[in-house]
Amino acid sequence: MRSRIATTLAALLPVTLASFTVAFLYPVPPAAARTWNVPGEVPTIQAAIDSAIAEDSVLVAPGTYSESPKPTVLGPSMLIMKFGVVLLSSGGAAVTTLDAQGQGRVVFYSFCSQELGEARIEGLTITGGSAYGAVFCEAGRLTIADCAITGNSTLGVIARDCSETHLISCSVTGNSGGGVALLPSDIGSPALTVLSSEISDNVGHGIKCDGDGAILGVQGSSVSRNSGNGIQIGDFDSGSIIDCTIVGNHQAGIEFGGIYQIARTIVSHTTLGPGLQCGFSEDPFITCCDVWGNAGGDGFCGTSGGGNFSLNPLFCDVDGGDYTLRANSPCLPGNHPQNEPCGLIGAFGAGCDSFPTSVGSPGGAPAAVVALGAPAPNPSDRGFAFEVRLAEGGAARMRVYDAGGRLVRALWDGALDGGAHPLSWDARDERGLPVASGVYTLRLEAGDRIQTRKVSVIR
Repeated sequence: MRSRIATTLAALLPVTLASFTVAFLYPVPPAAARTWNVPGEVPTIQAAIDSAIAEDSVLVAPGTYSESPKPTVLGPSMLIMKFGVVLLSSGGAAVTTLDAQGQGRVVFYSFCSQELGEARIEGLTITGGSAYGAVFCEAGRLTIADCAITGNSTLGVIARDCSETHLISCSVTGNSGGGVALLPSDIGSPALTVLSSEISDNVGHGIKCDGDGAILGVQGSSVSRNSGNGIQIGDFDSGSIIDCTIVGNHQAGIEFGGIYQIARTIVSHTTLGPGLQCGFSEDPFITCCDVWGNAGGDGFCGTSGGGNFSLNPLFCDVDGGDYTLRANSPCLPGNHPQNEPCGLIGAFGAGCDSFPTSVGSPGGAPAAVVALGAPAPNPSDRGFAFEVRLAEGGAARMRVYDAGGRLVRALWDGALDGGAHPLSWDARDERGLPVASGVYTLRLEAGDRIQTRKVSVIR
């Protein structure tokens, strides 16, 4: 069995779709012919894009940008991308925001002649979209990297037709309509790759593949707390899900329809549906996966490649959204319950010490001596209220960090008595200035315990 599993995993890496190997996902971009600085040289982002040609870059200074919507064949869009142009920020997503203010989508890209180059969007927060996808790629090759796509009243990202869309190291959180969607095509099979990204807290499915022949590859990513399925895969679609953590979604963790391979993935803590749900067309091939704690059941379907089990993955703080693993997790290398050579299972490695598991402790820890309540409202433009609860008094520290891990605000640093304590964050930084739209982390430290919560600020 050990040699069979090792052979199976070797066949799955790199991602089984030849067009989506890691080498392809990190192409070396050609040297830019020219960099258009906004607002230093050009007053608006769209003016810079219009002036640029293939291989040019549009470099956006920190700030929040809202521009008038432009007409497209699929409704208004704040920005219309060009093939071969790179749109990026000089300061990163935490300080650079594109806000459509509910007047349409944020970015539209449509170009079917893929040979002429790839468009790229990098280091931006994308918010305020309201029309059929905050980012819409109808055709061509588009890479979205290091972006926070949050607080849109529509799907975060839509790809369809002959598009090849790559989502790399992004967070897609707090959007209405779902996180990411790969939709049916009229002019060729669309393809989408999600790599090292977070897809969470969206109203709808986390990732939806309904392309009738579409190709989806998801690797090293977390898909959590979405109100629909974590990942929904339509009939006749194909692809792979490898090294992922899929947790706390409302319906099924993964609903299969097409031909899929899934390996080294945790599927747990659904609040209504099963961990895995197979359709009527094709069965998935499943290897080295942990399916546990799902309200609708933990049964496996499809074909097993070996190494699968149903045990508590022992997250460090499942309620607080910390899906790193305790040192005694069965998903860590060397801890496999059947001693199979699966390696790390899930998107994250060890993040905290061991705790003995106990009945009534779904995260694998003993009864919490520290608890950080869910912030409300979330998302919000004015602030968040939450509760800190300590079993006994002691020193505590409550801080807010941006998506890049930078300290935004210190909310508390001192002693707290045992019991419940109401706290709040007004969505402002240490200087009292409103923070930009994006995803922020509330972090509570008390003794040797750490709990975190994600919040989305929408301006």
